[in-house]
Amino acid sequence: MPNPLLKLTQIVKSYKGRTILDKIDLGIYSADFVSIMGVSGAGKSTLLNILALFEKQDAGLYYINGSVIPTREFDICRIRNNTFGFIFQSYNLLSGLTTAQNIALPLQYSDEKHQQEGLKRTKELIERLDMKHIENERVDNLSGGEKQRVAIARALVNNPQVIFADEPTGNLDAVSRNTVLSLLKGLNHSMGVAIVMVTHDPVVADFTARKLQIVEGKLGDRQ
Repeated sequence: MPNPLLKLTQIVKSYKGRTILDKIDLGIYSADFVSIMGVSGAGKSTLLNILALFEKQDAGLYYINGSVIPTREFDICRIRNNTFGFIFQSYNLLSGLTTAQNIALPLQYSDEKHQQEGLKRTKELIERLDMKHIENERVDNLSGGEKQRVAIARALVNNPQVIFADEPTGNLDAVSRNTVLSLLKGLNHSMGVAIVMVTHDPVVADFTARKLQIVEGKLGDRQ
């Protein structure tokens, strides 16, 4: 069995005296497509935020590519930018900018060489995700499905090892939802990028290869 890209060992997280995550163990492997379900307040978004380095656990260890995560904020930001991509329910696109400009936003934190590579990759992603017709369109004028497609391309522009998706289809109708999920599934297979997705919708979870669920702070396979 290969080593996991991401590994959580005995992760604990509490809020106001309530244990949200109780000794969580989890491995995320290359080309994994994982869904995490749970009722509102179960801790699924908290777990995603810890994985994405937006929050710190109270106890336990987190390894990335076999190394314990660093403590310096600068190093944590570098890992987030170079290793992870992010897709949000509300898209988090910058209004007034075009499709291409939004996709290229993460490149501003890269050095000149990676910026040039990233701009080339932006063009490739626009072609691959069938967005040539909206390349120069302001994102304010796009449909919900088109906006999420732009957000997916933005998550991929830095060639991440893992994409974190927080309710990525929550604002979409059924047709757009299935289109976006099929796109994610195809990218997972063709590009080998791991995807970790939080959802409350069992239909969405059924698109993934691994289905996990948080119940009373414990993580296990979805029944």
